[in-house]
Amino acid sequence: MTENRGSHHRNLYFPVKGLPEPGVPWIEIYKCEDSPEHFLVDKNILYVCEKSWFLAIDILTLETLWRVKLPPVWKSIPFSMNSTSIIQGCYNGAVICLDKQTGATRWKRDFVGFEARYSLIAMDSFALCIMHQVAKHPQLVCMDLDSGDILWTYRCPETGFFGNDYSHLMHDNGTVVFSAGSALCGLSLITGKEMFFRYGGSAYGYPVMYKDWVIYLTGLVLHLFSLNTCTLVARYEFDRYFGYKGKSGGAKSLVCLF
Repeated sequence: MTENRGSHHRNLYFPVKGLPEPGVPWIEIYKCEDSPEHFLVDKNILYVCEKSWFLAIDILTLETLWRVKLPPVWKSIPFSMNSTSIIQGCYNGAVICLDKQTGATRWKRDFVGFEARYSLIAMDSFALCIMHQVAKHPQLVCMDLDSGDILWTYRCPETGFFGNDYSHLMHDNGTVVFSAGSALCGLSLITGKEMFFRYGGSAYGYPVMYKDWVIYLTGLVLHLFSLNTCTLVARYEFDRYFGYKGKSGGAKSLVCLF
């Protein structure tokens, strides 16, 4: 399965094959009017949300399999899915679970006063979603994927910077790592209990989680954090920010190859 989240990518475990030869025109699958930043392709089906319309399109036949209307969804709002369900966050605080095969709404949960437009994950039994309320600290909500019932809520003590570029969500082996601005939190997936909390002056950006380690950047410093001991075990400081085309800028995305 491939996933695009604007300028950031996840779950890139797929073989690249069948691409057109050089000079051969590409086939237009779907003409977007609002340049959606997030889409998923799974088993030859393209899933995309544009202007609050969610679509499933067969990329081989170009047939639109289903199309449903949702509450307000900005093009920068991500979605996630597993083998049966799609989880979409909405600007008005709604979180909606759609049936992956038909597009029918399985459940809808309204978080009045919040924005559900940040990272979320659909797992086999749970749905995790970062919620934000203006002028207040963000929170992480864990819901039952079948019913939408809230299982636990974690309210981040401090964040500093916050926004789409500064929030990310990862999980492995029953541990959830939640970055929110300048805060990095580790939680138990089952109970929501805090395992560790780190706060710094620079944004943590998009960390990488690999087995029992979390690798993240704060400004010019690359950190290696152990989930076993909940301690920082190594750090590396760069002598300058990464830049492109003569421009300077901080790196916020990491890719680990093992």
